[in-house]
Amino acid sequence: MKFNLIRSLTTATMIATSSLILNMSSSLAAVFTLHEGANNPISEGWTQNVVGSGVAVGAVTNDLGQGIDAWFVDDNVRGGQSGLFYTIGLPELDVAEVNTQGWTYRGNLRIIDTFTGTFGLGSIGIGIGVGNRAYTLFFSQNNGVPIVRRRTNPGQGIITTLTGFDNGYHTYELSYDPDTASTTLEVDGIEIFSGYTGESIVGNSVGFSFGSFSSFDDGRGHYNLIEFETESDEPESIPESSNILGLILVGGGFLFTGIKSKKKEEIKTE
Repeated sequence: MKFNLIRSLTTATMIATSSLILNMSSSLAAVFTLHEGANNPISEGWTQNVVGSGVAVGAVTNDLGQGIDAWFVDDNVRGGQSGLFYTIGLPELDVAEVNTQGWTYRGNLRIIDTFTGTFGLGSIGIGIGVGNRAYTLFFSQNNGVPIVRRRTNPGQGIITTLTGFDNGYHTYELSYDPDTASTTLEVDGIEIFSGYTGESIVGNSVGFSFGSFSSFDDGRGHYNLIEFETESDEPESIPESSNILGLILVGGGFLFTGIKSKKKEEIKTE
């Protein structure tokens, strides 16, 4: 399987056999491209996790007539057990080092459905687990205005309405600051909130997820790009089909379960 997911901001060498090698000079940022365009995530090394039935996935080409390709996840089941999400890990990354240097988890996506779920959470999201902390964002929209919910505990979170943003593609960047041990969310380069510390989990690795997480709510998202950016002092060799992040769908959300091998605009917070 060709594991076409990593590129560096300095020098990246990809081999289509068993690993990808990152060659970089000291303290230079590396960007790991985990998903891109209309590629099936399974072909990129992701593991597909399915709960129940009723969730459709597939390729989107030339979305909105803007030449944007994406992979869609469409959960039409409301109030029942359903979900479909993808997980992947980078086992060669050291948790302590990543947290010390800081990181950014980036998703370029479009939210389609107006939220009509059971618990007011929305099902579409992206998540990252770093050691014993998980950071999860859920997305929905109201009359074309995106809504983002940062999860704090199962079934709990803080909802922010992105006033001034439309229903097209937006780049969501969740960045971790080692000095504050918390994250800040920027959307298209505009800071939305800061001080988000995620939730406690059992884990000691770095893993990622995206798709329909909630087993009771619905939603549809078009994922154009998923990336992870961090600093590194040494070259890394990343196995081809690593999958170290397991999740369990629980009511209105999910739990990470550990290793498996510019100017600020007005933002309304509810």
